[in-house]
Amino acid sequence: MKIGNQKKNIIYTIVAFLFMLSVGCDQAILNEDPLLELDFDADTVLPGSVNILRAIVSDPDTDRVEVSWTATSGNLNRKTGLEVKWTAPDVYTDVFITCTATDENKGETTVEKIVYVRNIKPLIKSFSASESIVLIGNSVLLTCSAKDEEQSELTYNFFSQNGKGEFIEEDGLQNTKTWYAPEDQDEAGTYQLIVRVTDSEGESDMDTLSLLVYSDYSSIWVVDSEKRSLQKFGKNGDKILTAEQQLLKPVSITNNTDEFYGCWVADYEAQNIYQISAKGKTLSTIEGIGRIIDIEVHRESNKMVCLNVDSNHVSIVNTFNNQIVATVSGFTEPKSLTINQINGDVWVCEPNYNKVIKFNINNPPDSIVSGDRCEIITHNLNSPIEVKIGYKTPTTIYIVDKNDHEIERIDFNTGNRMTSVTGFFLPRRIDVSSQQTIWVIDHNGLYYFHEDNPENIQPSFTIAPTEFFDPHVIEIDDDGNVWIGDNGSKKLIRINPVGQEINISGFQFIADLIVNK
Repeated sequence: MKIGNQKKNIIYTIVAFLFMLSVGCDQAILNEDPLLELDFDADTVLPGSVNILRAIVSDPDTDRVEVSWTATSGNLNRKTGLEVKWTAPDVYTDVFITCTATDENKGETTVEKIVYVRNIKPLIKSFSASESIVLIGNSVLLTCSAKDEEQSELTYNFFSQNGKGEFIEEDGLQNTKTWYAPEDQDEAGTYQLIVRVTDSEGESDMDTLSLLVYSDYSSIWVVDSEKRSLQKFGKNGDKILTAEQQLLKPVSITNNTDEFYGCWVADYEAQNIYQISAKGKTLSTIEGIGRIIDIEVHRESNKMVCLNVDSNHVSIVNTFNNQIVATVSGFTEPKSLTINQINGDVWVCEPNYNKVIKFNINNPPDSIVSGDRCEIITHNLNSPIEVKIGYKTPTTIYIVDKNDHEIERIDFNTGNRMTSVTGFFLPRRIDVSSQQTIWVIDHNGLYYFHEDNPENIQPSFTIAPTEFFDPHVIEIDDDGNVWIGDNGSKKLIRINPVGQEINISGFQFIADLIVNK
C-alpha cells in the first residue's frame, strides 16, 4: 500500500510540474512585445546642444515596461526613463541613439536613430516679390526672410535662372534686392528668380519664385459678356489682369494708339462706355450714352464712333473730354461699324436692308436720309454684316456678305468693285493681317486666303488642327497671330503663322476682342 501511494504521489508531482510548465510556456508564447516610438524628429543638431529625448511606450498586455537609453557619443543625464536629456558632443560626428523598452515578461522592442552633429544650414521662411506680374523694363522688389539656428551672419545671393534681367544692388547682407525685367518685348514670358542664403560655415538654402514678364505690345483684351468681365492676356496667352470696373453687360471694345495700351469698353446694360488703363484701372466714363453695340476709335483724330441701337443713330465722341461732338441719325437697323484709319471713313452695315453706309468722321452728316455727305451702297449686297479694312498697308476693303455666301472686295484707292471671294456657307466675321492674309469665320469653320490669290480658300486646319464649334470674333496682331473667341468650346484660341496653338479656357461668351498694336 505504501508503494502504491508513493507511485501516486510521483504521478501527481509530474502532472503538476507539466501543468506549471505548460502554463509558463503559454505565458511566454502569448506575451507581446511593447510598442515603442522615439519622440525626437531632428536629424541634425548643433554641437554642444542639449536635447530632450522622449519615448512613447505602450504594452498590449498592460505589462510593466522599463525604458533604457544609450548614445554612442555625447552625454545622457540618465540611462533610464521615458524622458532623458542628451547633450551633443562638441565636435562634428554621427551619433547613434538607442532606446529599448522591456516588459516584465522579457518582451523587448528597440528603436535606433542616427543624429548628425553639425552646423545646421539656414532656413528660408519666405521668398516673395512686390508684384507677380511685371511689364517689360519695369522692376520688382524681391524679399527673402531666413533664419539661422546659430545666429550666424547670413549672405543673400539673388539671380535669375536664365541670367536675363538686371539686378542693381550688390549681393551681401541685405535680404532685399531689385530686379529689372528685360526691356525687349520678345523676351516677355515667365522667369524663375532664385535666392541662395548662406551662413558663415558655408551651409546654404535656396528658394525659387516665378514672375510673369509681359509686353503691352500684342497683348489682347477680351470681353466676356456672360461673366461680365474684361480681361487682358499677353501675346503668349498668359493672364495679365482683370479690369477693376464692375460691368453689367460688356459687348464691344476698342483701343487707340501705340502709346495707349488701355481700351474703351461699351457696357450695353449700364449704357456707359468706360476708358480702361493698361493696368486695368478705370480712367473715365462716358455716361448715359444709350445701349451701344459697337464702338471704334479713329486714331488720328481721337474720336470714337458709337453705334446706338436704341435710337438707330451713330454718336461721335471726343475722347479727350468725353463729349459728343456729332450725331448721325437716319439709320434703320445698324448692326456693325468700322473706321478706315487712313482717311477717317466710317462704314456702317445694315444687313436687314442690304446696304452699307459710308461717311467721313471729320465731316459727318446730320442724317443719312438726304444722302448729303454720305454714300449708301446697295448694289450686289445681300445681308452685309461687317466691313474690314487692313490696319497698316491696306489695298482692299472687304465686306462680309452673309446671304450671298461671299466676301465683296473694293479697291482701296479707286473705290471700284473687284471680284468677290466665293465658296463660303454663311460668313460671319473677318480680319486682315499686315501680311495681307484674310481670315474668315464661317458658319462651319475658319478659313483664310491671300489677297494676291483670293480664289485659293484654305481651311484653318491646314495650318493648325484646332476644331472650332462656334467661332464668334477674330483679331490678328502685327506678327500674324490669329486670335479667335470660340463660344462653342468657351475658349480663346490663338493660331500663329506656323501653326502653334494656344488654348485658354474659362470663358462663358466672348463678345469681342482687341489686340494692342
